[in-house]
Amino acid sequence: MRHKPMLKGSTNIETPAVQLSPTQPSFVAWRQHHRSVATESLVRLAKHPLANFITMLVLAIAITLPSSLNLVVRNLSHLLGPESNTLQMSLYLTNNVSPARAQTIVSQLRDWPEISQAVYISPSEAKQSFEQREGFAGLIDSLPNNPLPGLISLHISSRTLSNEDATQLKQKATLINGVDRVMMDLQWFQKISAIVSLFSQLATGLTVLLAVGVMLVIGNTIKLAIDSRREEIIVIKLIGATNAFIRRPFLYLGLWLGSGAALLAVGLSKISEYALTYAVQSVITAYGAEITLLTLGISDSLILLAVGAALGLTGAWLAADHRIRSLEPR
Repeated sequence: MRHKPMLKGSTNIETPAVQLSPTQPSFVAWRQHHRSVATESLVRLAKHPLANFITMLVLAIAITLPSSLNLVVRNLSHLLGPESNTLQMSLYLTNNVSPARAQTIVSQLRDWPEISQAVYISPSEAKQSFEQREGFAGLIDSLPNNPLPGLISLHISSRTLSNEDATQLKQKATLINGVDRVMMDLQWFQKISAIVSLFSQLATGLTVLLAVGVMLVIGNTIKLAIDSRREEIIVIKLIGATNAFIRRPFLYLGLWLGSGAALLAVGLSKISEYALTYAVQSVITAYGAEITLLTLGISDSLILLAVGAALGLTGAWLAADHRIRSLEPR
């Protein structure tokens, strides 16, 4: 059995030889060779810690930017309402509507496909809520009668709600017997939704752009590593080494670079997240609001690591495959 040649040199990575017995299964030999190449690639990276750390840090910043922007978009969507897909509409009832009639209207509204929730608030409940506000206690009791009407609060599914659909729904609710007027702040919702949509598209575009940038940086690093071993690659091709065999150590180099950059990106995201949460929390406390910000979870971190490894491996494969094929003995 002829053994494949061993790549040696002073560059960042090399392919160690694997001693195989004639009876050893090919899969076991393939697995052992990958393990040896992966370990040796990691060792070679550790021999130049400063240069490789700077490269990974640059890549980590490129990965952190779209990740942080996506987290901002998720928080904006979260602050819009429950799951960011509901719009509130208020139906003010006439004074002669009894509680029984109001409950009948609520049951009727719950049958509408656009309505996700309908709650009746009686005039007495509205009065209690109004008097709980600072400075308004006892104000309504000084009046001859309670001026607050009965109210039906509706939650409307707005994931696919267009401006025309919302207008038609508002007109339909106005025609209900016992409804005095209908209030729905559709313009506010559309403005906020447009802002969230803009940030979402910006995050998507930035993600694609920086992902390409990460692959180009890793690809250029791989290309320089291959060029520094040009003569060696040509020689081992003369003695029978395949392109896949020569390409393997460079693929692991790209994989480790991408994984290391993604790991640094998770750390940078956590630092940015902590700083942002601390700043926003002071504003929330000043206004007395109760808002829970979304953070980078374990699943998000794992996805970020997987994306970084995939980008590193893809960039390395594209650069190594093209460059190694072009190096042929003459």
